[in-house]
Amino acid sequence: MAPVWSLTLPAVAVVGAAAASVSTTSTLGVTAAAVAAIGLAAGLYAAGRRNPVHAGNVNELPAARQQAGV
Repeated sequence: MAPVWSLTLPAVAVVGAAAASVSTTSTLGVTAAAVAAIGLAAGLYAAGRRNPVHAGNVNELPAARQQAGV
């Protein structure tokens, strides 16, 4: 878990610094940072909804593994 955090925290710092740098320029910068954040959140939400996990499929194997007989 430590290696993952050692990559995640610096990446978040870079994104935060970029957002702060853009948003301190003007109102347009704040708007651009907000639009980018909303777009990223919408993209992540849409990607998460492509193959939702629910009570009916939580233990199913992917189709490729089922065909291989694993």
